[in-house]
Amino acid sequence: MSALFTALLEGETKESLAEMVCELRAQKASLLAEVERRRADEVELVKALERAIERIIQDACELPDRTSPEDQPEMLLITGEELDMLLRRHLGLEDRSLLAKVKDRP
Repeated sequence: MSALFTALLEGETKESLAEMVCELRAQKASLLAEVERRRADEVELVKALERAIERIIQDACELPDRTSPEDQPEMLLITGEELDMLLRRHLGLEDRSLLAKVKDRP
């Protein structure tokens, strides 16, 4: 926007000012489209995370040899190691060397 004000102060022609306004409008439209694209990407990411959470909980419920206390039928008994395994499997992080590769980057 400052380029437009500078042009006004410098006495640019109406035609050149109109071109600047059109260019600024095009830039605005482009930026708005990018914002909308990013919002759509975020919505898809959240949906994917919600599905992953549902699958992780389902897999935790299906671990063998589990019973819930009678007074807490919704309770899930799971070890930290089992939770780690389920999270890594569903998030595609089963290869622990991936973390080492990321840490070793400059």
